[in-house]
Amino acid sequence: MVGSPPPFAFLPSSPLLPPSTCDAGVDLKRGLLMTAWVDHQASHKTLWLRHGHSRSRPQRRPSLSLAGSLPERPCRRVVTEERREEMTTATSSSYPPPPPYYRLYKDYEHDPASAPDPPPPIQGAFPLFGATYTTDVVLPTLEDQGVRQLYPKGPNIDIKKELRSLNRELQLHILELADILVERPSQYARKVEDISLIFKNMHHLLNSLRPHQARAALVHILERQIQRRKQAVEDIKKREEARRLLKESLQIVDGQLR
Repeated sequence: MVGSPPPFAFLPSSPLLPPSTCDAGVDLKRGLLMTAWVDHQASHKTLWLRHGHSRSRPQRRPSLSLAGSLPERPCRRVVTEERREEMTTATSSSYPPPPPYYRLYKDYEHDPASAPDPPPPIQGAFPLFGATYTTDVVLPTLEDQGVRQLYPKGPNIDIKKELRSLNRELQLHILELADILVERPSQYARKVEDISLIFKNMHHLLNSLRPHQARAALVHILERQIQRRKQAVEDIKKREEARRLLKESLQIVDGQLR
């Protein structure tokens, strides 16, 4: 074997080319059609295969050399219409072809019952990108996450008061960290862990306000919609008033002319 031809997809032989050549396939690296030349010497019983992107001039160095005889009737590759369509789409489209299961819905427009039913909604926990998520929209507690809670437990928590307290404690720890970095640099790790713990508690408190934020955002959107509708009604009333004044003016002018 001489050389190593580039990867290509096989296509059926073209009837427009000479008998010693055929459409070898598609160069998957460049997306170009390739032509193959087959040379046979009966005395040496050797087949040489040359390929290239040109249809008129083969390359000098053969890509493949095999010991054997060429059959009297050359074989033709059989490629189904479905496979030919896939190969044409893969080489002519700038985007990758759609997944193969789109064929399950090709008769959906004429017969909706022929398509498979969509998968049922996911319930409970499910993996995604290496992590486990759940469909239950519940904010996990700090204990569930393995984090020590610094503020009091219970449903009736003054979030503003606790955030102010944690913020003051955070400022104090940052000042202490600055002193440690100057006087005892080797003991900074413990203080960094304390600051990280405070940040996690503040982040959890802020996440507990997400439902209130969603309700406030919805109320704001509805208020804006009501305001726009009231403004539209006022504009319509002004147009009607203008039309009424114009009509009265035309009647007055028409009466004066008569």
